[in-house]
Amino acid sequence: MIYINKIKNILNINKFNIKVKKYINKNIYKLKSIKIFIINEVIYYTYKNLIKILNIKTIKKNNIILFKFDIFKNQKIKKPIYIILINNLNKKIKNTIYLNIKKKTKISFIEQHILIKKNNNFKYKYYINIKKLSYINYINLLMNKNFSIYKIYNFINLNKKSSLNIINFYLNIKNINIISNFYLYKKSNLNINIISIPNNKNKFIFNNKIIHKFKKSKSFYKHNCLINTKSKILINSLTKIKKKAKNSISYIINKNLFLNKKFKIINKPKIQIFNKYNKYKHKNTITNINKNTIFYLLNRGINLNNIKKIISISFIKNILKYVKQINFKKLIKNIIINKIIKWT
Repeated sequence: MIYINKIKNILNINKFNIKVKKYINKNIYKLKSIKIFIINEVIYYTYKNLIKILNIKTIKKNNIILFKFDIFKNQKIKKPIYIILINNLNKKIKNTIYLNIKKKTKISFIEQHILIKKNNNFKYKYYINIKKLSYINYINLLMNKNFSIYKIYNFINLNKKSSLNIINFYLNIKNINIISNFYLYKKSNLNINIISIPNNKNKFIFNNKIIHKFKKSKSFYKHNCLINTKSKILINSLTKIKKKAKNSISYIINKNLFLNKKFKIINKPKIQIFNKYNKYKHKNTITNINKNTIFYLLNRGINLNNIKKIISISFIKNILKYVKQINFKKLIKNIIINKIIKWT
């Protein structure tokens, strides 16, 4: 194991000479946030007092880079931490992010992956450990066409009375394979919200495992898919509620809006309950923008583009309500509205 001292402090981002600004959306960049750049396995940051909030380490082991973030306890940070991962290397990318959040911490993260060159081998592993009485809001944005195959492995541990709110946006990516494991302890709360939009002939695979280990734990999983021609979606979800997890709650809701007839979606929910005192609910819907709806709204005097905007906003509003950053919310709305206008 080798410790790599590649952490640099950039106080004036305007003099940042690496050509990455054109890959970062201006609306997101304008967010009042604490920015951390990971560029070709080197960490940069813009906030002078970042060391008072967290401890950052970069470790290399067997050609795998580990980025370790230790958030100090009793932190209540109003500004979100915006992590931007930028890579223009041709080699295989196998990185790991370890996020350790200590007790009584309230913090928000926004993460964005950017590939400047096309890469067929991109793998990331996340190990997130949230200590008791902590609240984490985590937004992940993937909207880069250079990801031909993108693999993510998530291992997330929620300790006593901790809460995690995850909002994932998968846009303009060719193929995705995501494997997630969540472990919930006493009175922990997990809220997962996903919007995925595969392009033509793309394949998205989601494998989720949620394990309730102790009593009064809660999990809510919401996934909205906007499906185009010849795209494939596979969602495997397994929920385990163990013997000690009495009075636990688990909800899984999948909504799918298809714009063409040629598509394939497979949804396989599984539940294993080992005691009697629990609540479980699963819901799956598949709808389309049909001609009758458009004809009815046109007769009401609404423009065709406005009809498409209304339908798209209503489809994603139940997930976007969890996004507090106004600029970020506007960006996602515009991307999805433009997609629907082009496809329909």
